[in-house]
Amino acid sequence: MRIAFLTSQFPGIRMGGIGSNTLAIARGLADIGHDVHLFTFHLPPDLLAALPHNITFHPTPDLAQRTADCQVPPELAAAAQSAGPSLHFLIQGALLADALLAAHAQSPFDIVEAPDYEALILPLLWRLHADAIPNPPATVTHIHSGSAINRRGNNLPTSPDDLAIDALEQAAIMSAAAACSTTAAVARESRISFPLDRSIETTHLGIPQVAASHITPPPADGPVLFVGRLESLKGADTLTLAANIFLQECPAATLEFVGPDTNTAPAPNGGGAASMRQWIEHTLHSTLLPRVHFTGELPPPAVADRIRSARFLCLPSKFENFSNVAAQALSLGRTAIVSAATGLEEVMGDAGITFEKANPTALASALIQLWNNPEKIAALSAAACTRATTVFHPMAIARQRTSFYQTARTAPPTGNRQSAIGNPLLHPLLLLTHTLLNIPLKSSPLTPGARLANLLHAISPDKPLHVALYGAGRHSAKLLAEKHRWESNGHRVAALIDDHPRFAHGGTHLNLPVLSPASALNQSPPLPIVLSSDTFEDQLWQKTAPFRQKGIPTHRLYA
Repeated sequence: MRIAFLTSQFPGIRMGGIGSNTLAIARGLADIGHDVHLFTFHLPPDLLAALPHNITFHPTPDLAQRTADCQVPPELAAAAQSAGPSLHFLIQGALLADALLAAHAQSPFDIVEAPDYEALILPLLWRLHADAIPNPPATVTHIHSGSAINRRGNNLPTSPDDLAIDALEQAAIMSAAAACSTTAAVARESRISFPLDRSIETTHLGIPQVAASHITPPPADGPVLFVGRLESLKGADTLTLAANIFLQECPAATLEFVGPDTNTAPAPNGGGAASMRQWIEHTLHSTLLPRVHFTGELPPPAVADRIRSARFLCLPSKFENFSNVAAQALSLGRTAIVSAATGLEEVMGDAGITFEKANPTALASALIQLWNNPEKIAALSAAACTRATTVFHPMAIARQRTSFYQTARTAPPTGNRQSAIGNPLLHPLLLLTHTLLNIPLKSSPLTPGARLANLLHAISPDKPLHVALYGAGRHSAKLLAEKHRWESNGHRVAALIDDHPRFAHGGTHLNLPVLSPASALNQSPPLPIVLSSDTFEDQLWQKTAPFRQKGIPTHRLYA
């Protein structure tokens, strides 16, 4: 079959589990002979060269790249960003879908899958292009942990724009020829978020195989390992409360957190949100702190090394789909304690231990029992290897998915679900229309670009200022799509700074030079720095300590 995937979260360089999952699916299908295509946004040449050669990639310029290339007027890009995330997701999906439509016209696809909820416009576009595409390919929506699930897991409020995104997600699921999820848990959680009157097939992911020579027995003195964002959704708060009991009962045990900090912890005195790492350090008994370690975010090879060094893992997420961390633990022969009734339980199976999710007492009991039972650790670790090489072997999973696609191709047209789509779409369309009619191009406090424009004016109201953005990720792309806001006053973003290994020797992104922190520190004269993240700003603030010690002005957008 000729199969196309659309994803804006590819290739999962930093975080991006959806992008990583998409690559795993695409690689498995290509390996058994399907003609697989992947439509995503612009990839740097070094990353493109490292991707599998049996998959055809279609890099598409996103809104920021088109603005940088003068293909989109900056005023229009800034206006689009002012309308909020829901319109941003629609634009992302439309750009990818337009590229796919052009390729489909040249050589039709049999199956098109939109794996993440930032490309949900795809099934709706088939409707808009019904006359031009009388026989569109079967469209499959791959359900991941959507916006509503993330909000519930992190105890976040729901905004009108969030409701718009939920409605778009529901509309895409209902309009697709078939819907699937990598675990039954995420489908169950999605049904809690909004009504889904249709079947959802469970199609697991294949786990990359690891040579037996690279699998070692778990060390008796290894730490209990947590891998993931330090946030409530991932159960970092549950593990912290459990650790106060576990570490006291098991004096030889240590605990290691691998992953970036987030502002999802309850702030003191009930105001806003605070650093989860600081909350963990404050909540743990002071006598236990020396046995708890934080590595921050690590590149994938270093994460694999930390898993090998662990005695076992603890993954206490309150909601989880097909966990890449759990899959990697299986492949490296490590068992894990995981939350029951989540996708983690489905992945670990008989190779893991479950506890009642969000229950610190139950988690502490599981930690103590497993730590004190080396024979069980050894048996479960062996079962992990077996599960990775049998149940989740990529070739077996790819054949199962092929069978699912064959069923999707014969599914009846989605026209009979028109009534289910109309109502969910009505609210976001009204919301977006209202927003677009009331766009203050230079003064809206709601967008990243407006925040940066106001900050630059406050720093230097009388003369143009050149700055560097610390972070070459999605947030910087959103900022640069709004560059009209500050460039109209003469200010300029002159460079990006990023500590990812692929930028160790420089490079470019969105037509800007990308500097490593070391090279940026030694640049003369140094550029003032603006942190570019709305999620990990505390972590970036810590990383810029050398710049601040050197007297280089460093500014935050959100704190």
